[in-house]
Amino acid sequence: QYLPTFSGGVGEQKIGANTGFYKYEIGINIPLIFNRQLGQSQAAKIDRKIAEQNYQQQEMEFQMEINSTYEDYQKWRNTWMYYQEEALPLAQLQRKSAITAFEEGAIDYTQFLQTVRTAIRIEVDAWDALDNYLIQRYLLEYYLQWN
Repeated sequence: QYLPTFSGGVGEQKIGANTGFYKYEIGINIPLIFNRQLGQSQAAKIDRKIAEQNYQQQEMEFQMEINSTYEDYQKWRNTWMYYQEEALPLAQLQRKSAITAFEEGAIDYTQFLQTVRTAIRIEVDAWDALDNYLIQRYLLEYYLQWN
């Protein structure tokens, strides 16, 4: 396998109308022992570049996930603050007003139920916003811990 081989040959050539020219070829073929190691070294370099590119891709995806989580966090934080500062106090006032108006006979039972249902829907939406806000907050804290 790794032994040198010799090759050679004799051939008659013709140039124009003249013949009688001979050519002699002598060759030696020596297989390189290092071909295998060279191939393995090149394969290792390629594998390393692939691993680096995969790492960079994962790092970029991780940063994109952090950015997306941060945007969701901001959105749900603002939503929760809106409910806290504006919607929930208004819903509580609406419910109290509905109870007072119903007790005084200013509204009938159907109007009372619709008003209370609307106030309750606002409160449920506020709890959903708080839930989403807390989830995004904890996700963001988790990601930033690993960044």
